Amino acid sequence: MPHRTQLISLVDSQQISPALDPRAFPGTPSAYFWSATPPAGSSSNA
Repeated sequence: MPHRTQLISLVDSQQISPALDPRAFPGTPSAYFWSATPPAGSSSNA
């Protein structure tokens, strides 16, 4: 599972909802995605 920084590296700021390159990731839903990074303030919820 990717870490937060790995997912952020995929962001295309020219796109919206989802902010991903549609040629590289066609049909990607606008949704939340899991990462291996625990939530800020609560490492027990990882």
